[in-house]
Amino acid sequence: MSIEIPIEALFQKVQLTPCVNCQKPTTKRCGGCKVLYFCSRSCMKKQWKEHKNECKQIQAQKKYIIDVKKKLNQEQGNPYINHEKTKPYELNTAKYSIHDYFGWREDPKLVAQKEQNREELINWTKKTFPEFRVETIKKIKTCKQYENMVRMCHTQRNLILFLKFDFEREWCIVQANNLAATGDPVFRNRPVCMDGGWYVLIYDSYGVGPLVDIEFEKNTIKNIVRSLGTTYECLICHEYHTSFNHLCHQCDNDVCKKCADTIIKQNNNNYKCPFCRQATDTSSSVKRCDVCKEFYNSSKHSVCPLCKKD
Repeated sequence: MSIEIPIEALFQKVQLTPCVNCQKPTTKRCGGCKVLYFCSRSCMKKQWKEHKNECKQIQAQKKYIIDVKKKLNQEQGNPYINHEKTKPYELNTAKYSIHDYFGWREDPKLVAQKEQNREELINWTKKTFPEFRVETIKKIKTCKQYENMVRMCHTQRNLILFLKFDFEREWCIVQANNLAATGDPVFRNRPVCMDGGWYVLIYDSYGVGPLVDIEFEKNTIKNIVRSLGTTYECLICHEYHTSFNHLCHQCDNDVCKKCADTIIKQNNNNYKCPFCRQATDTSSSVKRCDVCKEFYNSSKHSVCPLCKKD
């Protein structure tokens, strides 16, 4: 699953901002995500190890938002899409009234049951995934605060963040409208059940549930954790793959096999990194394995590191 970052958080205007590394005011930004500011190439190199995953995820989200916008323009008659475009910060009351969203809160038994289920789900997650640090964040209200949580998870793969899904909070309303507009059946047909539920962020994925069927929701979290790292988006072709080629000696950015082949053919058997523009002579330092057909750096590996064969 892809994380939904609010549109306004990703397409902000450029302002004079301190460099992430040295704090010197600058208007220069990362050429990939165009969100973080670096005053020079050397400053960016010093921060690249921490910024790499975040950079890729932001770029992937920007592409997702652009694709969604195209879809929105093609479906002008859809009421969910029209609401998301015109009233993104308001609950959609076309099907359900405000009382339908919040009426359950008047029943102390329902409120107590949801809180009991929440505690059970969080405790189960801690016991089931001891390799993860599980934290509960209660004070997230705005889209900006939610965006900061998303960014933090992108840089800490062993972190599971539990948030409360509360329709009195801005980020929850925006998420609900966004998910309904993009076709999520729950947020289109029964969004009212999600108030008071759970929302979890794990690395580059998310999950959401109403805290009704606790066993089903445990399986949802299991599936999210199991899927981590199994597929990656190539930032050149924006297709998902299970492995990447490591060809550039200068930076750690990867491309899929298909894009690597295309780049090499276009550059007379040289691999020119599309991220840092570093050229690599594939005829001398990069070889293609005859068995698995993957490229590898022969100056670092005597045999293919993937299949362990010459």
